[in-house]
Amino acid sequence: MSLIRGAKRRSEKQNEESWTPERYLQELEAFLESKASELFDGKRTLQLHPRGLELVNNKLASLDKLNDLNKSEQPLDYIRAYVSDINDHQRLERIQNIILRLPKVKLMSLSKMKRDPTPIDLTHFRFLTSLEVYKCDLSTHPALGIAELRPRLQTLVVSNSAEALGHIFAPRGSESELSDDVPREWQKLTTVKCSHNSCSRMDSSLTLLTCVRSLDLSANCFKAMENLHNCVNMMSLDLSYNRISSTARLNERCGNLTQLKLRCNSLTSTEGIDKLYSLEHLDLSGNLISTFKEISRLSALPCLEVLFLKENPIGFASNYRVEVLSRLVGLVSLDGAEATTKELAARRGQQATAGGLNKGEEEYLYAPKLEKRRKSKLRNVDIVPPTFDRYALPK
Repeated sequence: MSLIRGAKRRSEKQNEESWTPERYLQELEAFLESKASELFDGKRTLQLHPRGLELVNNKLASLDKLNDLNKSEQPLDYIRAYVSDINDHQRLERIQNIILRLPKVKLMSLSKMKRDPTPIDLTHFRFLTSLEVYKCDLSTHPALGIAELRPRLQTLVVSNSAEALGHIFAPRGSESELSDDVPREWQKLTTVKCSHNSCSRMDSSLTLLTCVRSLDLSANCFKAMENLHNCVNMMSLDLSYNRISSTARLNERCGNLTQLKLRCNSLTSTEGIDKLYSLEHLDLSGNLISTFKEISRLSALPCLEVLFLKENPIGFASNYRVEVLSRLVGLVSLDGAEATTKELAARRGQQATAGGLNKGEEEYLYAPKLEKRRKSKLRNVDIVPPTFDRYALPK
């Protein structure tokens, strides 16, 4: 076993020693030319690591300086410099012509755990419609060229790469450097996924996402839902694995949502969610919802078909599924499973039993933390007297 490990280390060391900037550029050029049609059609994505991108940018910067000589009416100096390394310059020109027209790029650190601190510069990628960034550092050094993509970028994925949303959507210094014809808003950005970052606040940079339709901000450290009032076209919102404790007035900011994921937060109420009348898919699993009263609120949602409630306190109540299904008649799936024939029959019976009860009596009958003795007696109750005291314990 040790011999195999030693041979593997020697092989890796030989690969590192044989790696040179010239060889990297040769392999990059060969890949770009062989896959050019697939890259231009968007069927394939160019994947680079930050240090490779830095090398390409440095080489292209030297080519730009060379071209400046030609523009400054110094043709002899330009010809001498160009001919001195004509093969390298021709290779860079071919790479530049392809990179300029690429629609999709993915940047990913070579490290499995740490972020790569190499600064990101995308100024040579002028026509990107899709950008993915994984385990890079967009906070220590502002990413160059991202703000210039606002008129055309459609999909943006940033994972484990930022300390604040503003470092992604409004990098420091980008506004002052933009020309007048570049808008502040992201005009075509419809899909945004910024999960597994270290963001603690939904800052004002979210107001620039006026066209976003799907927004994933899961696995961050948000405590409140803010600055979503300009996201009027948003239909899908994922804020799972955060620290959100309230959804009050959410309907005033995101009234067109059809899918909402709030898994593993600190919610105790469904206030605000109950007025999202277009909602079809709702995930509230892993929260702190403890009364069926909060589930009853959701009966006002006419389009709700899929609901996840597992790992909430109410999930430990007797006949939990029947209780939920009896309140949400239009529900098709609960916790990933459709209602069985037995559950549907029990739901009809439950609705018939609860039909004559007033609001206070219903809360008592379906409270999730009733003692076993209380539950066993209530199962046999067919008719409730009009003078029923919901706070009285059965004898």
